[in-house]
Amino acid sequence: MLPSVAGALIQRSNGIGKSMNKKKKTIKYQWHPILLHIFNNIHFQHLLAEVNAPVRAKPSLYRAPVLYTLSSDTYRNQDEEIRLISCPLLMVSLWPCPDKPPSEALCIKQNLSDDEVEYFIISELLRLICFSSEPDPYMCENLRRLINQTISTTVRFSFFGKKNLSQTFFGQQIGLTREQMSHGASYLRNKRISGKRYSKSAININIFDETFSHDS
Repeated sequence: MLPSVAGALIQRSNGIGKSMNKKKKTIKYQWHPILLHIFNNIHFQHLLAEVNAPVRAKPSLYRAPVLYTLSSDTYRNQDEEIRLISCPLLMVSLWPCPDKPPSEALCIKQNLSDDEVEYFIISELLRLICFSSEPDPYMCENLRRLINQTISTTVRFSFFGKKNLSQTFFGQQIGLTREQMSHGASYLRNKRISGKRYSKSAININIFDETFSHDS
């Protein structure tokens, strides 16, 4: 056998051995920090159904594509592959176990920037309004405040052409008057006065140890 051919075979054989001995990475799921930030906002919590609502127990709710991106820590860690769940926010917020996708979920890898994740979330939230023939002022005011408080100024300006969404402007975009938006704000104030409190979930570390404070 020619020396060059023999050397190539030995090199290939060594490569196969190394690949067979390579340890398989442990896969871990976490929420993307942007999703976590929005989920933990009081105005998103106002939109969620009660934890024990019967509809939340239906597995069919989770049968949808889920986009994830790899954490930068994955490339520095030889043992773990950390997958950051990026969207859809509304569906994954109902998962029984936040850091473990249900078997019904179809997880798809995508390279997404932070801005792209925020674009997905804004579009998802606005679709809630588009599928209502008569937008609910309470829900719309919640969404307006949620977007103002959690979406970056850069993305808000790129999406809406405004750095801050006023009641008048947001109402015009969704078909409500400023008076109707103000009515939704009044309902929010009354809800806060009622004393209902929400547990703040630090989902990525599975600890439920904080309480929301209202941020107008």
